[in-house]
Amino acid sequence: MSNASYYNSAATSPVKVPAAEAYPLGDKYEYDHVPSQFTDEHLESLRHYDAKLKRRIRVLRIISRVCTAIFSLAVTVMMAMSLHKFSSTKNTFINGRNAWARNTKIWPTVMLFCVAAVTLILNLAIVIAYLRSFKAANRASTITSIFGAFVLGIHVLVWIAAVTLYRWGKDTNGISNDLWGWSCSQGAEKIQNQFRDVVNFSRLCNSSASAWYTSIIEACLEILSVIIYFMAFRRLTHKKKIDVVRRSIAPQNL
Repeated sequence: MSNASYYNSAATSPVKVPAAEAYPLGDKYEYDHVPSQFTDEHLESLRHYDAKLKRRIRVLRIISRVCTAIFSLAVTVMMAMSLHKFSSTKNTFINGRNAWARNTKIWPTVMLFCVAAVTLILNLAIVIAYLRSFKAANRASTITSIFGAFVLGIHVLVWIAAVTLYRWGKDTNGISNDLWGWSCSQGAEKIQNQFRDVVNFSRLCNSSASAWYTSIIEACLEILSVIIYFMAFRRLTHKKKIDVVRRSIAPQNL
């Protein structure tokens, strides 16, 4: 092929080689590294919110655990005193009878005592863990997300059931043969003077009523623990968002 034919063929070819100046170094770099929609200020704002949420969860957890331990201790003591009073006086007879109702049922008091005692032990363990470190307390409070939610849910249901059954056990079907119901009944009032050196029914009645109201507060605190748990779960989701934003803006800082 002659030189003239070669140049004529090149002139009619559809392939056009772009000039080197068409892709300056700066423009090519900008196309290869698309800027992120997030900025360092955005990341800092997310981190600030995370720190604020962390402090809020920590404070609420401490308040919740300490209050739960205190109230469960109060219920445990009041129920223990009622059971001790009954067991220590049930065989004391005056004029052919003891101070208690016929066929006295103690299961409502025993049930509430057991629930409060278990709650007290668990929360004392967590409070002691808080004194050591917050990480240890968080591990003691919630082992895994699913298991932790399950335990909290069961705990709330147990307390609601305990409060309901304890109140239902009082004067069931109009019969005051439980410790709380009997101590507040007219029958106990009639024999109070006779057994004044054995048992104070008025004090026992007030103590049992106080235990019930305290148990309601305890159930509300358990619900608060569930709310705090979901706040912690929300923070976990927020931390994942922070990680995504951090990785998205990392190429800009190279």
